Amino acid sequence: MRILTGFLMAMSLLAASCAEAETSFPSENLAADLIPQYRNEDGSVCRWEVIDDVDPAQFEGKDIEFISYLNNGEEFGWGIAGEVMRERAIQLHANLGLVDAKYILEHQDEIPADLQGKVYIIFPGTLLSDFDGNTNVAYSTWDGQYWRLYFTWLSDIWNGNGRLVRPN
Repeated sequence: MRILTGFLMAMSLLAASCAEAETSFPSENLAADLIPQYRNEDGSVCRWEVIDDVDPAQFEGKDIEFISYLNNGEEFGWGIAGEVMRERAIQLHANLGLVDAKYILEHQDEIPADLQGKVYIIFPGTLLSDFDGNTNVAYSTWDGQYWRLYFTWLSDIWNGNGRLVRPN
């Protein structure tokens, strides 16, 4: 009975996550098509919840640089915690979000070709909660033809292959 009760509680939490959020973040309005969806137990389609977001940056594709978030000496270690990476993104003025990711992916021909297959590009300005309550960030990686958008846990370890985007 305890297992069934726990299962029902989990399902009610999932159903609650489908409710419309009271706040409105830029990504919910300008990049909603990029927010992952899942099918709830009752068959309804739900989106991950945006829990933090930044206003879109003002830049053109050619006016950006791709920078490391690691300090000297860290590039040879295991990497850094996601919260540290995000704090550094803010300090480096490279805390772009999902709306910025959408713009960059629409103008991916302006991403330097020498980055293809070598780095992934992180957009830590938007935090999303998935259906299990994990906090995720968006990142883009080269798939051999295009830069594609993916999501991973913020709590991951972020290594030297990651790059932040900073408007010039």
